[in-house]
Amino acid sequence: MRRDATVSEPASKPFPARRQDSAPPRLLRWHRFSERRGEALRGAFARALFVLALVPGAALPQTASGRESGTQLFARCEPALRLVEAGSRVLLNDAEYAQAQSCIGFVDGFIWGHGWAAWRENRDMYYCPPEGFSATQAVPVLVAYLRAHPDRLDAHAHVLLFSALSNAFPCEPATPSK
Repeated sequence: MRRDATVSEPASKPFPARRQDSAPPRLLRWHRFSERRGEALRGAFARALFVLALVPGAALPQTASGRESGTQLFARCEPALRLVEAGSRVLLNDAEYAQAQSCIGFVDGFIWGHGWAAWRENRDMYYCPPEGFSATQAVPVLVAYLRAHPDRLDAHAHVLLFSALSNAFPCEPATPSK
């Protein structure tokens, strides 16, 4: 086949374009199935976002949880302490329950994030909680620390949580083996 000097093919396509009908039938069936499946997933995702927008308290806070002040953290975690102590949300209204869940979620994320970072970087943790430690066990520790240190309530929430856990669960230095 002789190339015409006036027609040039782009150099970016290493293979000639393939016509849609030249694909094997099995591949075409899979392509049509995956398109339908993708449309269904997109529709389900859009419906879930719509429902989530209607749920009260599901909106994200204006500031990131870790960057809020200790005063804001204290206001969110006091209902969480009541929730943990009562064992149910019966004592909380909807707004307090949302605040409590937000506090517990922040504490849980901090604990898991700190543990993961220590594992990832192959470093010791800066605080050593007992085995099976959970966010619901950390909330009373955090609230007690915030009550005991009202002068620190202007610090960032993540710094205060770190201080509370470090004070409550200090790591014992490793003893050298003989």
